[in-house]
Amino acid sequence: IIWKYTSYLTFLSGLALLIMIYYMNASILMVDKRVNANITPLIAILISISSIVVSWIIYDLICKSKLINYKIIFPVLLLIIGTAISFGLTKIYGSRFAFLQVGIILASIMTMNVFMLISPNGRKIAQASLNKTKFDLNLSLKAKQRSVHNNIITLPVLFIMLSGHASFIWISKYSWLILVVLTAILSLIQYYIN
Repeated sequence: IIWKYTSYLTFLSGLALLIMIYYMNASILMVDKRVNANITPLIAILISISSIVVSWIIYDLICKSKLINYKIIFPVLLLIIGTAISFGLTKIYGSRFAFLQVGIILASIMTMNVFMLISPNGRKIAQASLNKTKFDLNLSLKAKQRSVHNNIITLPVLFIMLSGHASFIWISKYSWLILVVLTAILSLIQYYIN
């Protein structure tokens, strides 16, 4: 039970840092006039928030569709969507914040998996066990799927969050491609470890 609170605390502390460091200094840390001269700090913040929400909705809908049953199509589709998001963000923000925003999106998906599916399903299973009643096995399978997804994207999230200290990674004009390739490699490593 305690693990869900560590997920929530990590998300809330990250959100606080995002607001205090980046959103409050958006004109300096988010807006890069060399990349997009038309963006204002408020628009940059709104795009950041909406990209988090929309990314979760897209991911969740794909996970609830039949596509999740296809072992190749499902991750390839997510990689294509992730590539489009990464490319788009580098055309809105400077590369450094674009990298960070992708990490924020992935970390938010991890937390939403815990909040919306893993924890509630675990609670329902535990309640059924206490009441000595049957529970739907799909609750366990769906929670496990999302838990595996969380585990697979752990290394990419750690890498992305630390990449701000390694400018040679995000300074390139192909930073979005570097981000996608490294995310795919780190996800495959984590998948292999599992």
